Amino acid sequence: MRSLVIVAGIPIDDVTMAETVDRIAMFVEDGRFSGRTHQIATVNVDFVVSGSSDPELGAILQAADLTIPDGMPVVWASKLFGRPVRERVAGADLVPELAGLAARLDYSMMLFGSGPGVAESVAATLSARHSGLRITGYGGPMFDRGNEIDDQVLDVVRAAAPDILCVALGHPKQEFWIDAYRDKLDVPVLIGVGGSLDFIAGTKSRAPVWIREIGLEWLHRLATEPRRLAKRYARDFFRFTPLVYRQFRAMGIRVSEWAAPAFERVGDAVVVQPTGGLDLWASLDAFDRAGAFVVGTRVVVDLSRVDRLDQATAASLVALDYELRHAGSLLVLAALPAALARELGRLQLDKILTAVTDVASALEPSRFSSNP
Repeated sequence: MRSLVIVAGIPIDDVTMAETVDRIAMFVEDGRFSGRTHQIATVNVDFVVSGSSDPELGAILQAADLTIPDGMPVVWASKLFGRPVRERVAGADLVPELAGLAARLDYSMMLFGSGPGVAESVAATLSARHSGLRITGYGGPMFDRGNEIDDQVLDVVRAAAPDILCVALGHPKQEFWIDAYRDKLDVPVLIGVGGSLDFIAGTKSRAPVWIREIGLEWLHRLATEPRRLAKRYARDFFRFTPLVYRQFRAMGIRVSEWAAPAFERVGDAVVVQPTGGLDLWASLDAFDRAGAFVVGTRVVVDLSRVDRLDQATAASLVALDYELRHAGSLLVLAALPAALARELGRLQLDKILTAVTDVASALEPSRFSSNP
């Protein structure tokens, strides 16, 4: 079960580097077996700001299989919201870790994008470090939009048939590209890695370890690339800070009084009624005993006794929706109080969460497919 924090509508996974690598290995095995593809995003402030203002991009990030906290301000925001992620997982550190994973488990990797010769150089460097690693680099042509590309480029990726495809096209182009072409590539794991390949290749300078450890790598990057980054960082700061502040004012950390949710089985549905708020992880055994995770089950969450959307409740609903969708089941929210519905809409979570006016409507057999 994913452990999440919601930052300006973007779900962020609470994962360590080791857990991230393990999760990606699980995705590779699942993709090899089922043919499913898994999109991973390395989320920093720019992702949050862009995703909150662009509904299409926000929907891609909300639907991602793993959203890694790659940015210290995102980590700090999670602490403010009372659901702190344990560590920053930087894309520049993750790519070499994935190379080690691939060498150990005989997965193939492909590095796609970045400047001329960079992907190829990084592939050669990582191959020298990890005996037996099957990895290719392809800088490929540059293009303006992530969903516009020559079919010949897709043919190159398909011919390489990687288990893990690292896409270094920069944000948000790489997220749009992965979303547009994942179903055409038959690759188990696709991850946007931004400028990580440039750091590994040494074409761009990375901050010393001590600067990274105190959360000021962004300041080092600004000092080394002021022309390219000053405007973006200023924009992100003046948008991210109000987003976090407004969310904290509206949601706080958690409501003061909670009660264990009540469960009722109605046909092929499980009706859950939380009081005050919902903490999925504290109630996980109760959900399991009620049969909520049985394939094909419709889980109806009656929110009539939850008058405020707090952080834990929002994270619980998003994590539960993800888990049920990928199990071939369905989450339906019912009887939302007006304040809660408004906050879901402000965070654009209403785009991924199905809601109806009352529990009776949610239980209508013909209204929803139990296999979304």
